[in-house]
Amino acid sequence: MTKEDLFVPRQTNTALYIQLYEAGYPLADIARVQKAYRVCCAMFNGRYRKTGRPFICHAVGAASSVAHFDQSVDLVLAAMFHAAYDGGQYPDGKSSRRTDAHRKWLEQKIGPRVEGLV
Repeated sequence: MTKEDLFVPRQTNTALYIQLYEAGYPLADIARVQKAYRVCCAMFNGRYRKTGRPFICHAVGAASSVAHFDQSVDLVLAAMFHAAYDGGQYPDGKSSRRTDAHRKWLEQKIGPRVEGLV
């Protein structure tokens, strides 16, 4: 096994878009990921992992890992939002709650299928 054989998840949005493009994802799917990334940034703005790294890097890394092993853009997006109900900030100012209002808001942003996976 060589260094090139190891998978290293992407940690930035640009690197994720390049990964998706090189993996053959349709441009429409990459555009969906870009749009969702902006929502994710707003939800996790100012949030950090215990290591001190911005949470958005973790969200992108999770999406990158799923993209490496699966071609479903819905699963990639669900991975990006995996902590939406644990630590995401919603427009009503509340976080870490899975309310009907939060579910409806997230569904409008990322679609019903992806929200259901989250």
